[in-house]
Amino acid sequence: MTLTLQDALFSAALAVYLTASVFVAAVRWGHRCQPYGKHMDYYHPAWKTVIFCYLSNLLMAPAVFVPTPHRCR
Repeated sequence: MTLTLQDALFSAALAVYLTASVFVAAVRWGHRCQPYGKHMDYYHPAWKTVIFCYLSNLLMAPAVFVPTPHRCR
């Protein structure tokens, strides 16, 4: 299987996107503003859902390594 320039750029862009998604999820998980940190579920009830949405992008991780579908002959 040969990798075309378009496939390589797609893989690189997707890898950057997934890395950014994981980074934002980690920051969202660990960051708590001072006045609201003690009652996070009250002030930001969807914070766990937001983290899940960012991490669900990892389902696209196999496309980084195999950017083109296998074609049957």
